[in-house]
Amino acid sequence: MTDNRPNNNWRGWQELYDEYTAKLEAAGAKVTYAKQKYGYLCFEVDCKNAANTDEIYTIIDEVEEKSRCICEICGSQENVGEADTGGWIKTLCTSCDDELSKNDLYHIRLGEQELATGTHGNWANIKRD
Repeated sequence: MTDNRPNNNWRGWQELYDEYTAKLEAAGAKVTYAKQKYGYLCFEVDCKNAANTDEIYTIIDEVEEKSRCICEICGSQENVGEADTGGWIKTLCTSCDDELSKNDLYHIRLGEQELATGTHGNWANIKRD
C-alpha cells in the first residue's frame, strides 16, 4: 500500500480508515473525502446509492467516536487524549504529544492546510498497490 497523505500525519488511523471505508462501502456509500477535524476522523460520503442512510450515519458516528480513543500518529490506544497544538486539536497519546516539536507542528498544520485546500491531495486519493 502506498500512503500519499501529506506528511503521513494520520498513519495511526490507517487501520480504522480502512475498516470503516469498507463498512461504508458495504452499506452503499461512497467515501468522497476523509480528514482529521477537531481531533477525530471525519468522513464525507455520497449516499445516493445507499438503501439506508441511517445506517451510514451510525457508522460515521461510530468511527468518529473510535478515532477519539486512538492516537492519530502511532495508533496507540493507551493514554490518549485531546491535545491543543496551538489552535489545532489533535488526538494523541502522551508519548506522541511529548515528542512533537514546534517544527513538527508547523509541518502538521501545513499538511492539514494542503489537505483541506486540495493542493496536496486527500484521503480519497490514497493509491493502493
